[in-house]
Amino acid sequence: MSTKFLFKDESIGNNEFGQYFSDSNYSATLAAATDTTLSVPGTAAFGSMPAYQFNKYVAVISVKPGAEVWVSLNNTASPPAGASFASTNSEMVTDVRAKRCKATDVLHFYTTASNVDVSVSFYSLPGQ
Repeated sequence: MSTKFLFKDESIGNNEFGQYFSDSNYSATLAAATDTTLSVPGTAAFGSMPAYQFNKYVAVISVKPGAEVWVSLNNTASPPAGASFASTNSEMVTDVRAKRCKATDVLHFYTTASNVDVSVSFYSLPGQ
């Protein structure tokens, strides 16, 4: 079972932080220039439909302070291609980022530095 994401009313100044500790936590120390993958969990606290149709999550990604990690959903992650803007399927994470994903998705992580610690906590979303 996955910890449910706690929604709060942002109209009174609250945001989505202050979550319960997740029961679906993962961590890794990334090696430089290596695509490292993490499969999104296959079950959630809601529903009985096939995982890919119903089980949605918020992935809270935390990166070691001072490090840069590139993350991609269902594609190999990569750093910038050069000095001019180019289309990419990767996003840079430098601290904490929350992203929506679903069961059967695969997160890809890439860094150019050595020994970069990353953690990912999954929270299930109701009826998304």
